[in-house]
Amino acid sequence: MNKFSYLLGAVVLNLLVAVPAMAETVRLKAGTFIPVTLAESLTSESHVTGDSIMFRVANDIVVDGKVVIEGGSMVNGTITFAEKSAMVGQAGKISVAMLNTTAVDGTVVTLQGSKTFEGEDETTGTVVVGVVLCPLALLNSGDEAKVGEGTQGRAIVASNFDIEVK
Repeated sequence: MNKFSYLLGAVVLNLLVAVPAMAETVRLKAGTFIPVTLAESLTSESHVTGDSIMFRVANDIVVDGKVVIEGGSMVNGTITFAEKSAMVGQAGKISVAMLNTTAVDGTVVTLQGSKTFEGEDETTGTVVVGVVLCPLALLNSGDEAKVGEGTQGRAIVASNFDIEVK
């Protein structure tokens, strides 16, 4: 009987050591706010509609005390609209959208969020000067839209995701 007890004890101990800690599943709910920062600089002069861009998750996203998305995780984005500055003082414009990021278990989390940036518009001043003083002033362009790396934005989780955490 002693040999059986030792054998049973050895098997149980082996299982406890060999079995990794059980993962827990938590739900990342639709509508959860995800703060992001732009990972690169953008301008309406150098980027076009459809270009891929990158953001970073600004800080850990925690659900039920567990990190489900690590701060610094990359966020895929796209330029949804880009327009260079134009004559008659029109400013450049650029719109961006956040698309998705990756959770700690590898789940691709779909996001929703967009932001539009616009350069300084000089249309009114250009038209007044052009009509009153000199028609050549109508050739004046507005400023390009410029967005610096680190610019903050926000996205939200598009639907519910079950994330396995340790």
